[in-house]
Amino acid sequence: MTEPSDVARRQRCRSLELAAVLGVVLALFSVIDRTWPAVGVGLAGTAIALFVRHRTCRDLPDSM
Repeated sequence: MTEPSDVARRQRCRSLELAAVLGVVLALFSVIDRTWPAVGVGLAGTAIALFVRHRTCRDLPDSM
C-alpha cells in the first residue's frame, strides 16, 4: 500500500505535467492569433513546469 505522502507526490507530479501541457496549448493558440507576449508566457511556463517536475519527480517510478 502506498503512503499518503507518496499519493500526494504523485498527484503533484501529474499536476505539473498538466501545467506543462496547458502551457504548450497556450503557446500554440497564441501563435495562431499572433499574440507574442502570450507565446512567451506559455513557453516560459512550460519550461518552468518541466524543470520543477524533473527535480521533484525524477526518482518516482512511472508505473502507478
